[in-house]
Amino acid sequence: MTENNNNNRVFLVGFLAVVGIALLKRHYRGTFSPALRNLNGYVAVITGGNEGIGKETAYILANKGCTIIMGSRNRLKSEEVVREIRKATRNENVFYFPLDLSSKSSIERFAEFIQNRYARVDILINNAAVMALPERVLNQNGHEMHMAVNHLGHFYLTSLLWTLLKRSSRLRIINVSALAHKMNPQRGI
Repeated sequence: MTENNNNNRVFLVGFLAVVGIALLKRHYRGTFSPALRNLNGYVAVITGGNEGIGKETAYILANKGCTIIMGSRNRLKSEEVVREIRKATRNENVFYFPLDLSSKSSIERFAEFIQNRYARVDILINNAAVMALPERVLNQNGHEMHMAVNHLGHFYLTSLLWTLLKRSSRLRIINVSALAHKMNPQRGI
């Protein structure tokens, strides 16, 4: 009888381990996570979506069915990324519109493009940034370029899209940041 009990325990432990692994896989595939579920009908705006974190984010959201509007300065690179994401995800609702976050007029044109085409925006990902410019550069309004692009531009874009953002019952505004504030030139990092 003890051999049967041991066999039953081994079977039960094995069964529970398999069920546990299956549940973990489901969780990480997005079955339980509302952020990774089917996003058909969602509209997402991503600044700097043509490379790095922005590109990966655009790819993931497009793969879940989300409509993506990418804004960046580099038209050729962005159009190539749009084609790549559309092909890989079979989602034709991935678009690009030029956006230079150091330029007030460019931000206004980008916001107007979105306002004229969409009734709401569900996800705004303020991702684009400049970093470690070799010398102090001012934008056309006299603001230092890091401040203009990384902060003021995103704030202005968010304020212009605010009416569309408020219309979403599932609104998310994500401001991507970095650990650059922890850099110490005397210690190397």
